[in-house]
Amino acid sequence: MRARISRPQRENYFRFMEEFAGELSKVHPSACFGYFGSYEDGRIIFGGGDVDGFLILDSGVVTNKDEIRSMSEILAKCLAKNRVRIQFNLLDRETIRDGRFVSYTEDFALFFKEHAKVASGPELFREMRGYLFKSRPLYSASFNFCGPGGVRNDVLHSLDYIEDPEVHFEKRIEKALDNVAKFPKKLLLLVDGRLVVSRDESQRVLEGILSGVDYDSLGKINRLIDNPLELDKVLEDSDRAIRVLYDGLEVMEQMVEAYIIRFPEIGKREVRL
Repeated sequence: MRARISRPQRENYFRFMEEFAGELSKVHPSACFGYFGSYEDGRIIFGGGDVDGFLILDSGVVTNKDEIRSMSEILAKCLAKNRVRIQFNLLDRETIRDGRFVSYTEDFALFFKEHAKVASGPELFREMRGYLFKSRPLYSASFNFCGPGGVRNDVLHSLDYIEDPEVHFEKRIEKALDNVAKFPKKLLLLVDGRLVVSRDESQRVLEGILSGVDYDSLGKINRLIDNPLELDKVLEDSDRAIRVLYDGLEVMEQMVEAYIIRFPEIGKREVRL
């Protein structure tokens, strides 16, 4: 898909990419910032006028939140100076090597290895593993985790959400917390096809399967969602809302890490082998 953009818009894209990549290379040299498609000569491919890319942290599944906060600050600063449309997915090295909880499928992983360009950092994307087919629960889980509109991306973009007039900050954070709360249901479907409707019950069942997860933090998010008045108070305070969002990402990452440890062998219930 191609979309013509004006010369001023084109210049904004180039300035944004140059400034964002430059800041990342100085502050986070071990992170891979890659993009795919093209915004050469005023033509944008993929997304009808945005830049599609990824940030891969040189880390395990459970990430350094100070590092992400710093990246979020850099991103918000660069977007404030050059307001452009972007779609960046925040990933980590361990998850892309495993491949199950990455929203990209096999065709995308192969495409990146042939066509993606690195704006800063090492070419970590070459380690990415994708699958031809993912089960619906796994695809949904990976999408909610680190796909477009996933919790990781909401954390990365959270500071910019406050300033972007096209984004409803409170709704985005509320949706992200809901994705965290529903994550145990998706994991149980992956484990044995079990459908548990209640969020509290799905948490209780998951506790007996996956260890190393801060289920107290997950329970706090569930209780917050169940109390609309308290949730509204949190969402009205952007600093507090972002802190809760970071807590949600932490426990979500813990669940993904625990799942990979508990089920290291990739099975037919998850992907087409």
